[in-house]
Amino acid sequence: MADLKGMTGKIARVDLTSGTVTVIEPEEALYRKFLGGSALGVYYLIKEGIADPKVDPLGPDNMFQIMIGPTTGAGVNNRSVTITKGAYNFISISTSGGQNSSELKYAGWDGIQVVGKAAKPVYIAIIDDKVEIRDAGHVWGK
Repeated sequence: MADLKGMTGKIARVDLTSGTVTVIEPEEALYRKFLGGSALGVYYLIKEGIADPKVDPLGPDNMFQIMIGPTTGAGVNNRSVTITKGAYNFISISTSGGQNSSELKYAGWDGIQVVGKAAKPVYIAIIDDKVEIRDAGHVWGK
């Protein structure tokens, strides 16, 4: 990743069903072909077959992604994109601004992918380069 400026080379994949967090390290060629958060997110939706009309967009087989591009964290106009399969069976891409996208980059991540369904209320904690699934029972219903 030394030649690819602005990307960290790591995407966190959070599987709520199994309660695990794995690290995806895309090859440099993939970053060059699908530059930016939305292009990379759509690539993963298609690669994993989630864009298939038979996959329930409101079910646990869908994937929720927050991705950032190479310029995030380098200036004042920070953006992140949320990519998922929308309720109308189309790919849904939404952009948002704010400091959160820069903080994700500073923590060493190009994105977060969330798959599966948790058995109980949980939240995802990102502290530096560590991503954890934590129990949210103490705040559930408040």
